[in-house]
Amino acid sequence: QATCPFWFKMCPGDINDKFKMADEGDRNAAAKAIQDLRASQSLPDCWNASESVGKLGTTAGFDSGVALSTVLLQDDALAAQRWKASETLGQLGPAIEGSASVALARVLRESKRGQPGSENHVRSSVAGSIGKLGESCGEDGTAALAAALRSDRCVAVRRRAATSLGELGGESIGDGGLEALTDAVRWDSDPNVRWCSCMALGQIGPHAGERGAESLARALANDADLGVRLRAAAALGMLKDAIGEAGAAALVHAYRTDRFDAVRQEASRSIDLLQSSCTASLSNVGLHSFVRGRSAMVLGRLSDLINRSAIEALSLGMLSAEDVYLRRRISEALYKLGVATGELGFAVLSQAASRDSDVYVQWQASQALEEMSIAG
Repeated sequence: QATCPFWFKMCPGDINDKFKMADEGDRNAAAKAIQDLRASQSLPDCWNASESVGKLGTTAGFDSGVALSTVLLQDDALAAQRWKASETLGQLGPAIEGSASVALARVLRESKRGQPGSENHVRSSVAGSIGKLGESCGEDGTAALAAALRSDRCVAVRRRAATSLGELGGESIGDGGLEALTDAVRWDSDPNVRWCSCMALGQIGPHAGERGAESLARALANDADLGVRLRAAAALGMLKDAIGEAGAAALVHAYRTDRFDAVRQEASRSIDLLQSSCTASLSNVGLHSFVRGRSAMVLGRLSDLINRSAIEALSLGMLSAEDVYLRRRISEALYKLGVATGELGFAVLSQAASRDSDVYVQWQASQALEEMSIAG
C-alpha cells in the first residue's frame, strides 16, 4: 500500500475519497511530487516539483490547493518554494479550494522578518495569484489585497495588489477594495501604483460608481504624471453612464487643454465610447428611467463634441418618453448642450416648451431656447 503524503490527513473527507479512488501510479506520482516540492533546495527544483503538483491536481484525485498551501505556510520553506507554490496556485485559479485563498492572504499580510511573506517577491507573487482565483478568492483574499495596496512597503506588491483587485471585479472586491483603489489613485507616492489603480477602476467598469469616477476625474485633471493621466482618461470611458457629469466634463476638459497629444487622443477615444454606450442606454426603453436619465446627463456634458446619433436619441426621448423624470433629465441635457444640438434640438425644445405636460420641462426648454437665441 502506498504511503500517504504528509498533508493527506489535513484534507477534507471527500478529498481523501478521491485520492483513494486514484490508481496506484497516480498516487505514487502525487506522493513523489509533494516530496520533491518539500525537499527542493533550488529554484529549478521548486519549479519542476510545483509544476508536477499543479498538473496532477485533478488526475491524481487530490486537492493541489491544499498541498501547495501547506508548502506556502511551512515554517522552514525557502522563499523560492513559497514563490513557486504561489505562482502555481495562481495558475490553478478558480479551481482551487477556499483554503488556498486563506493561505495566500495570510502570506500577503505577514510581512515581518521570519514570517512567510517577509520576502518582497513572494508577496508580489501572492498578490498576483489572488487576482486569478475568481470566486474562490473570498473575503480573506480581497481584504488582504486592499490592505497591501494601502500599506505594503514594497511598490511592486502594491502594483500587483491594484491589478488583482481590477481582475477580480467590482462585485467581488466590495467597498473596501474600491476605496483602496480610489485612495491609491489619489495618494500613493509611486506613479506606477497610481496608474495600475486607474486601470483597475476601468476594469471594474460601472461598478466603480461615483466614487471611482470622481477619483479618476481628479487624477486626469491634476496628476503630474503623464502615464497616470493617460490611464485615467482611458478608464473613465470604461465606466459608461456611471462616469457621471463630472467625469464626462473632465474628459472634455482634458481633450481641450492637456499639453500632451497622447492624453488628448485617449480622452477623445473615451468620449467616443461614452457617446456610444450612453446613446444605447438612453434609447433602450427596457432600462429603468434612472439609468436612461443618467445617460442623458452624461451626454449633456459633452458640449460641441456631441455627435448626431446622441442628439437624435435625446430628441426622441424628449418627444416620446412617458416618464417625467426622464424628460426632465433630457431637458437639462439639451439646455447644457445649447446650440450644439442644432436645428433638431431647437425644434424639439420649442415643442417641449409649448406642449409638454410638466411645468419644469416647459420652463427648462424655454430657458434653453432663450440662451440659444442669445448665442445666435
